[in-house]
Amino acid sequence: MLTSYMHHYILIGLFGLVNSSEIHKPLLCYCKGHHSCRDKQNICKTSGQCLVSGKKLPEGSIDVEYRCLHPIQGNPNFNCNFGQSNGKSKKVKIKCCKDSNFCNKNLTIEVSTLEEQNTKGTSFPRRPRSQNILEWLLLGFLLAIVIGFVYFLIQRKQPCLKLDMKKSYWRPYSSCKKQMSPMQDISLKQAIGRGRFGEVFYGEWHGRKVAVKVFQGHSIVSYDWELSIYKIRLMIHPNIVAFLGAANISIGSTYLYLITEYHQHGSLRHFISKWPLLPSTALRLFQSAASGLAYLHQPIGGAVEKPEMAHRDLKSSNMLVKSDLTVCLADFGLTATCNENGQVQIPLGSEKAGTPRYMAPEILNGTMDASRIQAYIAADMYSFGLVLWEITCCTSTPEIPAEGFQLPFQNLLTSKPKAADVWKVVSVDGERPPITPLWRTNKVMLMLVDIMEACWNSEPTARPSSLNVKLLSEKRD
Repeated sequence: MLTSYMHHYILIGLFGLVNSSEIHKPLLCYCKGHHSCRDKQNICKTSGQCLVSGKKLPEGSIDVEYRCLHPIQGNPNFNCNFGQSNGKSKKVKIKCCKDSNFCNKNLTIEVSTLEEQNTKGTSFPRRPRSQNILEWLLLGFLLAIVIGFVYFLIQRKQPCLKLDMKKSYWRPYSSCKKQMSPMQDISLKQAIGRGRFGEVFYGEWHGRKVAVKVFQGHSIVSYDWELSIYKIRLMIHPNIVAFLGAANISIGSTYLYLITEYHQHGSLRHFISKWPLLPSTALRLFQSAASGLAYLHQPIGGAVEKPEMAHRDLKSSNMLVKSDLTVCLADFGLTATCNENGQVQIPLGSEKAGTPRYMAPEILNGTMDASRIQAYIAADMYSFGLVLWEITCCTSTPEIPAEGFQLPFQNLLTSKPKAADVWKVVSVDGERPPITPLWRTNKVMLMLVDIMEACWNSEPTARPSSLNVKLLSEKRD
């Protein structure tokens, strides 16, 4: 029995020795194209396998190597008969053999195999299409959350971009074909101007373009006053900007809105500064401005309907040009009115308010009778004369070149002069804007010159009324 077991283990040991000798028996391989093949006459020895590898270069050619694969090189990143990446995004195809000496010389690397590996890849399994779709949906969902969060931050920073009218006033007899509802939104698009008390935005309401004047809460006195002017029952005229509604919104801070019709040409100042005017266009602008001013100044139906009123901040930037090239008056934040007893009413603290450049001499001197509405109306006419001068400067004919837009007293005052500086120029020095002699050679321009000079009279009672100016302008049609 013992002899039998010993015989069995001897056979196993001999078999093991034979196998071990076969594995480590030197194998001759064909060697070419690899740095290890130098000075070896295309022959290398190994106890491992013979190898041929091919990789496609960027220019499209195939680089083939024949060499020995030693046992230590048989690692997981270098497997025979499998496409691999060499770390530089170049696909490699490898084939090995060990059945005979120089067996690798007869192995071939097919170009089509390499191209397939380059386009499809064999290093990584292709994921199911459904998995890709789910990943894209998840990415889109996360992106929507990020966009929504950013939009929320913007809304908190600028809460007036989307309005929900909680506390509002809408003119019940507005000329709008579709009446605005307090709960309907107005979307603000972009800022188009800035005034003394607020910023003006271009916006949209149900596809209709509107202008929205935005006040902050600390300007509530100015907001309430201008709203009270718009709420006067007969404050409706083609040459007075159409008021549509108002709203008081509280989103962290208080925002106050006055909504009027939007006019894409912008202010009169902006319009006339862009290009020269024909005399006919200048006349149209003048006539419509005079018509709006006459309506503002005149009482209609008594104090209950529309009392006498004065603008008190009349200038080219407070007039808007409509699509038909007529003018409408705007910005009534300083407007003076009077009650049923004829007492003048003005915003609190605005006794000497307005734009200094356009102030009448009596306001600059402090000699105006502030108890009479007619005194404020006469001051409006002085300012109106300066606006006519701006229009005339921008008017041209083949014989009369346009002077180009200029502010009144531009060569004598700074861009934002103080009332004291204007007082010295207008009241002390008696200066008025210069009249170009050629203006008197054109009928329309001559009429404008005559009216503006009459409006500039230092004596308020000597200035023409807006109604007389309106009637005079209509005779030129």
